[in-house]
Amino acid sequence: MQFFFMFEVLFNKKGRLVFFYSFSKNKSMDENKSKKKSFGMNIIAHFDKKYNNTFLEQMSNGQLTIVSLIVFLSVNKISTVSTYIFDEFDANLDTYFKKKASFLLKKISSMGYQIILVSFSSETILGADKWLGTWFSGKGTKIKFIEKKKAFEFLTY
Repeated sequence: MQFFFMFEVLFNKKGRLVFFYSFSKNKSMDENKSKKKSFGMNIIAHFDKKYNNTFLEQMSNGQLTIVSLIVFLSVNKISTVSTYIFDEFDANLDTYFKKKASFLLKKISSMGYQIILVSFSSETILGADKWLGTWFSGKGTKIKFIEKKKAFEFLTY
């Protein structure tokens, strides 16, 4: 799934991932040092209703986290990986972005990818198909499948 498409599905707005390469010649006595190359990437997104450009440097932490997730999933789309593990990536997201991330991961999951997510956020785990609970006992940690209601009880401890 391409960055542009994922961003549009998630926000119903435009987002662009721009890779650039520039080459410039500097006047210098030493010909070997006169060539300057630069490579990079920029992300331009529209988060507001006025369609103002928001560049990477201007994004909030929540916007950066979601955009990073979209970039990661876009780049990995060309690989053969079918399982992704995310460990509390949503820890610093507000409710709005947690719901957006949950929706995106659910969409990716519906395309045949397996998502394993560790989270302490009720907004993020809403879209899950299965939940695992963990318990510590004297002999170590136990993990087993639990019901959705029990998963939400875990979050209240």
